[in-house]
Amino acid sequence: MTTPQQIPKGEVYLLLFIIAVIFLIVGMTCNFKAIEFNEGRMPVKNCDINTAKHIGFYDNREVNYSYLGDILHIGNSIYSIGDILMYIGLLTMFPICFLYCRLLRKRKSNIIPPLK
Repeated sequence: MTTPQQIPKGEVYLLLFIIAVIFLIVGMTCNFKAIEFNEGRMPVKNCDINTAKHIGFYDNREVNYSYLGDILHIGNSIYSIGDILMYIGLLTMFPICFLYCRLLRKRKSNIIPPLK
């Protein structure tokens, strides 16, 4: 009876890191597109603050691609879909890097040369 091959941990960490970077890039792109499509300002749903950086809107017809703007009320803050994707990417990227570095130290690998 044969056992299935195990994927080395290093490859799993690399794949997870790439997925985290993809989340980060997609989130940043969503935010940049929301700003680009709305004359250089980020649209904010039901916002009392009308500054040069935000467009307060109450109707989706007032802005372009309103679903990319700040529409998610969480606590006292308003977030966009792009913000959430960026947070997911960042919050998963750092632990993956930490675990991968621990794995390299445990293996005493020569992949990363020591500092002199």
